[in-house]
This record gives sequence, C-alpha cells and structure tokens, in this order.
Amino acid sequence: MRMDNAFPVGRLAQAILLVFLVTGCAYQGSGIDNPVTRRAAWFSFVAGDDIRASCGIAGGDRYRLVYNGFWHDQVRIYELGLAQPTQLDQRVLGPPDLGRIQIDDLLAAWRGRSATSLLDQASYDRLVGSFAASDMFARPPVGLRLPSDGFYWTAVGCRAGSYFHNAWLYPSERFAKLTFPAVLQAFDHTGVAINKPDPFAYVGQYNQDQIEAERWSIEVEPESFSGPK
Repeated sequence: MRMDNAFPVGRLAQAILLVFLVTGCAYQGSGIDNPVTRRAAWFSFVAGDDIRASCGIAGGDRYRLVYNGFWHDQVRIYELGLAQPTQLDQRVLGPPDLGRIQIDDLLAAWRGRSATSLLDQASYDRLVGSFAASDMFARPPVGLRLPSDGFYWTAVGCRAGSYFHNAWLYPSERFAKLTFPAVLQAFDHTGVAINKPDPFAYVGQYNQDQIEAERWSIEVEPESFSGPK
C-alpha cells in the first residue's frame, strides 16, 4: 500500500501506521474521514464490525457498501440508514487534494469528497430493491480474495435484525449482473465520477513490481471479511 497517499508523515510514523494496518483496530462507528483512523480501522470498517455488534439489538436496517476502484486511485463509501433510516451518506476517497488544506483542518486534503442525500420512500425502496436484485442477501462467495489493486464491491449490513456480508470482484459474471451501482450513482451528489473497472488501466502507468509488492487483499470468510492477506 502507498502510505504517502494517506497521510504526509515521516518514516517512523509510516511504520507505526503500517502496524495499525496489519494488526487492525475495531471501527467505532465514526471517523472514517480521518486518514489515521482509516488506516487503523479500515478492515473492521469494511467488515462492518460496528454494525454487526448492534445488529438485532438497536436500530433498523443499515447498509454499508464500499467500492474499491484501485485503492491508489479511488474508494467510494455509501452508508444507508446509519444516521437516519433513509439517509444515504456518500464519500469518495482518492489521492490527496492539497488545494483543500485549511488552517483549521490540516487533514482536509485526505478526507475525500462527501455528500448526503435524504431519500423519499420510493427512492429508498428502489435502492434496497436493487440490493436484493444483485443477490446482496444471498450466500457470499467464501474464499474470494479482493486485491487492493483490483475493482470490487463489498456490502455489509443489518437487515431485519440479521447481519449479512457479500462481495463482487471484477471481472466476473456476478459483477456484471450488479444493478445497485447504477442506482447508487443516481443518488450520488459527490460530483466525482466513478473510476470504472479496467484491467489494463494501469499497465505502463505504474511500476508493476511496486504494485505487486504493495498489494494486499481482503478475503471473504463464512461469517464476515478478514484482512489483510
């Protein structure tokens, strides 16, 4: 993983952050816009540990979807029902935008672009319907590995009091049949275009040996996700 894309730190701090990434910290339900928190709790966030802990105990249905459009370039996060039942929170992460650094927020360049949409009932039903149409609540592909330099979607959530997780890796028939990405884009107000899957997009653009050396993966387990691999 390219540590310089997440936070401008020295070698010692980079080593500390790498330890956080490998060992992992439990995501507590907030702060994913902070690059330090993101590095420390990313795998817990993707696995929805916070959602799973409260599923069936408190709150209604909740959904968290993550799109990895080549980790170095773009990661998109969509959360539905975590703040309000029909509120769709959106965040797009990518290379730091140094033009956004502010005196009162030195981490602004690494927080990405965010937006919030409050869906009406028809829009909410349309979006959740697209989740079902994409087999989000079906059995996940256990054993599938999702590489950081690949293109994939992950989904976790709490539906009718039960935790679920699933994943779709490009290229595959399952990925090609997805319907929810197009519906999500209709409600996306971040202003950032999706980094579409392209297996040849980075050939010649990046040092391939370096990409391979920095590659890490998330694995689909029977009960959740695990990583890094």
